[in-house]
Amino acid sequence: MMMMRIAKMQRLGRSKIEMNELPVEIWRDILSRVPARSLYQCCRLVCKDWYNLIKDPDFINFHHSRINKYVSDGLIALCHTTEFVDWAQFFNLVDNPNNNTNLTALRLHFDLPSDIQSIKIVGSVNGLMCLALLPRHNIFFICNPVTRDVLQLPKAPGLGPYSQKYNLKYLFPATSGFAFHAATNTYKVVRTWFFRVIGGADILQGGADILQTGIEIYTLGSGVWRWIDVNISSMLCDLQASHVFLHEALHWQIVDLKKSQPYTGVIDIGDENFRTFENPMEEVGLKARNLSTLRQCLCLIDEFSDHNAIWTMKQYGVAQSWTKEHIIRKEIFGSLQTMSFDTLTTMNNGSVLLHGGKHQGYYDFEKQEFKQILIDGFHSSLEEFQIVGHVGSLISPGSIICASDVSQVSSAKRRRPIGFRLTKNTKKLPRPVPCITRPQEFLL
Repeated sequence: MMMMRIAKMQRLGRSKIEMNELPVEIWRDILSRVPARSLYQCCRLVCKDWYNLIKDPDFINFHHSRINKYVSDGLIALCHTTEFVDWAQFFNLVDNPNNNTNLTALRLHFDLPSDIQSIKIVGSVNGLMCLALLPRHNIFFICNPVTRDVLQLPKAPGLGPYSQKYNLKYLFPATSGFAFHAATNTYKVVRTWFFRVIGGADILQGGADILQTGIEIYTLGSGVWRWIDVNISSMLCDLQASHVFLHEALHWQIVDLKKSQPYTGVIDIGDENFRTFENPMEEVGLKARNLSTLRQCLCLIDEFSDHNAIWTMKQYGVAQSWTKEHIIRKEIFGSLQTMSFDTLTTMNNGSVLLHGGKHQGYYDFEKQEFKQILIDGFHSSLEEFQIVGHVGSLISPGSIICASDVSQVSSAKRRRPIGFRLTKNTKKLPRPVPCITRPQEFLL
């Protein structure tokens, strides 16, 4: 049908076909392949039909499923000073055969309360990003960097409702996670923290099993935080290790203080059950162990003085399938060989993206080569740097919430107390030039 229409245009002497002359299915298919941020900026300005299109739930889901096939690799970074959160920067990585090693930061300005000392990216799922305010990890925001919609979740109660009834005392937060359950189309925030029974002996001094990890979960759209009743007494989560979201479950490193056996703790997002996998025994000379993913498999990165060893769980959930698959000599990192690297993502060409501290780069397993990535636009006073995988979408936080979810919401249309704006990093030019109003294209 489309070819017949094109042939008819050619017979009439018309060499071009206007967009509005195309069937709706055709231009919807074309637009579904455009990166989220470019599409959002364009459709807001072209016409009402296109604006309505990017608000249509069916098209949003179709675009998200389609764009992930073409833009499989993306990154988003949060950078700020240790004094106060006055700015944050985000950038994206486009996967290509040559692995581009020069990136440009796209700065993101937060307008947060003045008493906030620090902020952390909890995770990124389906283009939605979860942020937590430190140090207590009890206030969370869900935002979309493309649509600039931000919502604040109700404050996590922690032990509040239970402390007096069960004689419990809150100690300090452990870690948090952000996840999506496809079968029920639900998003969940998981928060963990340590507590003890008042009057009990200290487990770190050989006393009774009174140091415990509490878990509470917030399902977006429910309006309620729920304390999960699981028995993980004497299991201590690693404060420094970030969670890994894989196979619709959140994973953390934990240690059974009784047995001194390393474990991976798992919270299934669907049924919210807690379970553990045994990790390989730690070898002599081990300096650090980090939990990560490699080619959609759970992996552990063991750091030694002169090399890193990568263990891969070949069969998910089977402890006996842990295999030491790769050895990476630190000498290939050159001046960065003192850094501890984690895997961020596996690129389409098989290489892996590594991140450590303020540095990142590609490692090619076949060639055993490392290429450092240089990012233009980072602030010279950078003290803290966090980077996570992120692929942009048009999904709005407002589409997955209920009235009780929202404490404060901001959007691109109206300025609210908690919002942010995207601006382009520009370099000083030798002579004045007109202000650039069209932002640079990024695959957010």
